[in-house]
Amino acid sequence: LEDSSNDWAGPIEDAIDGNMSVRLNTITSKNEVFPGFLMYGAIDIDDQGLVFAGKLLNKTVKTLHFWYKGEFMDGDNGFVYLILYKDGKIVGELEHDITESSDLWKQEKIALENEVEADHLFITFLSSKHKDLWGGNPVEGSWLQIDHVFFTNESTSETIFVENYSFEDWKSFTCEEPVGWTTAANSVGEYRNDIKIISKTNDCYSGKYAVLLEGVFAGGDVSTSEMCYKGEL
Repeated sequence: LEDSSNDWAGPIEDAIDGNMSVRLNTITSKNEVFPGFLMYGAIDIDDQGLVFAGKLLNKTVKTLHFWYKGEFMDGDNGFVYLILYKDGKIVGELEHDITESSDLWKQEKIALENEVEADHLFITFLSSKHKDLWGGNPVEGSWLQIDHVFFTNESTSETIFVENYSFEDWKSFTCEEPVGWTTAANSVGEYRNDIKIISKTNDCYSGKYAVLLEGVFAGGDVSTSEMCYKGEL
């Protein structure tokens, strides 16, 4: 695994539990500042706007626990956003600013107003509070490491671990673009290479492949797809 201290997000061999944690960095790309983010669930867009889709939970929870270290530039802070669902309805929600920089692992506990029974969970950690979504002021150079994420409740004193809570398991992604062409995959790929806004498809007019251009949600905004010919006639 490569060092991720300069990447938008990635693994780092520095952990409170196990060998690995995840590091998020706020970076500048194409003259825009992007917070690094870690997401349990997914963000999509429909006719009503943003949709925060949770992952299966089926637990009763009260308090979110995690360990972090990080450094936040002046005017900036880390951020946590959490939604709990039951039968498709929001039953718990919280926003939390991580304001204290620390070069040592620090435990954070955030309690919901009430203990709730939930069947799905969405949670995201950001190295900077996103400007458009939560009114933050992202500053390049802020960073946040996260490890050992879990929940507790009061009724049963149960410790509830989410999938890969200590970030020991990782997978690699690759990004492709057609030879002789420059595509938008390059711009998105600067900070995340698993987002496929340009891909090859077997649905083609001739030969084996055609190119598929798609707009996707990335870095808090919709990234449109584009392709330019860079060769000679």
